Amino acid sequence: MQAQIVVEPGSVDYGRIDGPKDRVVDLVFTNEGAKDALVLTTTVLPEYSYRWSAKTVSPDSSIVLRIKFNPQQKGKYNDEVSVFFSTMMKPVVVKFKAEVNYIDRRDSPACPSFNDRPTDCCNDAFTVEVVDAVSGQPLRDARVRIYEQGVKQRDIRTDRSGRYSEAIPIGYYLVAASADGYSSADSTGYINRRNNFLQLRLNPLPEPEVVADAIDQGGGPTDARPEAPKPLIHPHNKTEPEQANEEVITVITGGVPEPVQPVEAVYVPSNLVFLVDVSQSMFYKSRLELLKTGLVELIDALEDVDRMALISYAETTDEVIGLTAGDGKAELTGAVAGLTAGGRTKGAKGFRHAYGMLELYGKAGANNRLVVVTDGAFTTMDAQNIVELAAEYSAKGIATTIVGVRCLEGGCEKLALIAEACGSQLVILDALDAGGETLLREVAGRR
Repeated sequence: MQAQIVVEPGSVDYGRIDGPKDRVVDLVFTNEGAKDALVLTTTVLPEYSYRWSAKTVSPDSSIVLRIKFNPQQKGKYNDEVSVFFSTMMKPVVVKFKAEVNYIDRRDSPACPSFNDRPTDCCNDAFTVEVVDAVSGQPLRDARVRIYEQGVKQRDIRTDRSGRYSEAIPIGYYLVAASADGYSSADSTGYINRRNNFLQLRLNPLPEPEVVADAIDQGGGPTDARPEAPKPLIHPHNKTEPEQANEEVITVITGGVPEPVQPVEAVYVPSNLVFLVDVSQSMFYKSRLELLKTGLVELIDALEDVDRMALISYAETTDEVIGLTAGDGKAELTGAVAGLTAGGRTKGAKGFRHAYGMLELYGKAGANNRLVVVTDGAFTTMDAQNIVELAAEYSAKGIATTIVGVRCLEGGCEKLALIAEACGSQLVILDALDAGGETLLREVAGRR
């Protein structure tokens, strides 16, 4: 059986190069077949230098091809990089595009090793530009947020030229932009002297369908019944501090106030064990960084009586931090910041470890829950084992939530089967703004 090698991204567009810029990209080659595949030949033009992280890719694992673009003259470039594998008759081809208006003669042509990035420690200003993806026009007053290891570092607005500039410390960041009437966009990467400009293109949202107002026979508005007040289940609300200090809650049913109850009587503490996929595929499409922002937001909302643990899995399963009380926010946030992606996916071992922790340390009457966060890159055999485990522990009363982060092709289908075995629904995490909100609502039961 031939190995099927897929690459992400399938094309690279450097855009317009008008100044010093980090022209290094990482291409991730994943083996979706059943045999080891050996890299035979990598065909590149002289303007490109490259390094491989490894030369053999096992089934359901990935290797990285790092490529640096070294243009020697100005103009438009439309090139291809072809990689031949031992198990495929045809090469895997990646297309490269660029419009070069600047040549950096000081830049070394060598491709940096996997231990060298980021390079060139400097504190030049970083600029992000937000534009309409259709017209190319700048978007004024667009919201730009910059995250480092899940923690928000900047939350600002673009100027009349659609830009925001500031000196940013060298590091690896998630940069996101949003604007009224547009879908959001984000990107991750190193910010340094050679990578100090980022353009985010926002796609306009489709026009909403116009629905005619309901009119009664006499031409006046129909009777509208006011929405019944919703019971306040969880008193903690960061955006309304006056509510958070209330000592009692009145639950209104049918308009008749019931006797007040102490907060402690209705608050259900959570014991949350997060099992996080940190395989190589989580590196791409900002999956891991998107997850980190959601986890940090959830950690900030934990009450002291809540507990949270973090387990990572790829080639091995690692207990990053054991069950920690909600007041240990610094320790929990630090554990999230330390997550890095790499290696192949071996999920069943992680599931067993996480379920074992909940069996041992779960509390009666609490929200004892396993939360699995992944892009769905399981092997067929691994997925079958996980479905059996999920069904077994669901029968024992341990709740499981499956969160798909920008699922790989076919990944959501596998995750939906696992969620069904758990007796729950698959939760999709695609957008930055929905990250913390989704986890709070679906995992911790917070509104």
